[in-house]
Amino acid sequence: MANSYLYDALKAKAAKEQKQQDGEIHLDDVSRVKVLSPGRQVFKRFIRNRLAVFGSVLLITMFVFSFFGPLFYPYGQKQIFYKYEPRNVDYAMVKETTAYSGFDIEGGANFFTRCHVWGGVIGAPAPGEMPEYLKDSIGFKIRKNSGNVLLRDCYADTSTIGFLSEGWEVRILGCTYLYNMGCIRNVKPEKLDKMYVFKQPGGSMLVADGQVVKQHKPTVIYEGNGCARFRDIIYNGNGYNPGEFKPGACAFRMDPPAAKPAK
Repeated sequence: MANSYLYDALKAKAAKEQKQQDGEIHLDDVSRVKVLSPGRQVFKRFIRNRLAVFGSVLLITMFVFSFFGPLFYPYGQKQIFYKYEPRNVDYAMVKETTAYSGFDIEGGANFFTRCHVWGGVIGAPAPGEMPEYLKDSIGFKIRKNSGNVLLRDCYADTSTIGFLSEGWEVRILGCTYLYNMGCIRNVKPEKLDKMYVFKQPGGSMLVADGQVVKQHKPTVIYEGNGCARFRDIIYNGNGYNPGEFKPGACAFRMDPPAAKPAK
């Protein structure tokens, strides 16, 4: 009886293998279902997404180049490149100069507001000498053929002559003259005897509401032969001589406090 059962099982197995070889698989046959692992399922989905594949290839390429690229790159990380080539600049030009360059005014109806002329601090060619840029320097020069010129809130800072006026109907309003003592501290006194705040060889001018800061006693406040009028000028500094004339000095008057009414 046992032999018959074994015979039947072997016969059924042989028949099944014959069917598989012949290509006949029934729907209820378990062998027709192919089971994939989770990793293979993820990989198949990844392969189907072209954008994901392209991004992965790009990232892998970047990582490989970052590690192996320096082996083929001919330059070092700290190497600096210098390249010199001629350049034509037609719209601007800069020139180094030690000369004092102020305002040279010529013609009529010229109006200047908040112009600051400053010489800066440039060393003298020799100890005790006047710095080169201060020799014969003029902050604002108004020529003879000038008329109706207005300077308002301008600064003549560190120059041999602050304002040189030869024009007519010149108005210098709210302007200031001052001096950088660091430029003349070591200059011999005889080199500083021709310094002027206002110089007027001719013409007419009105100077009002301005300020003069005088730190050097030989400096002359005004010298001229023209028609000049000064009004409400504030004078500051420690360079004034005793009894020195201050044209148009602004006199501040302090009114006494009002008396308290008697109780």
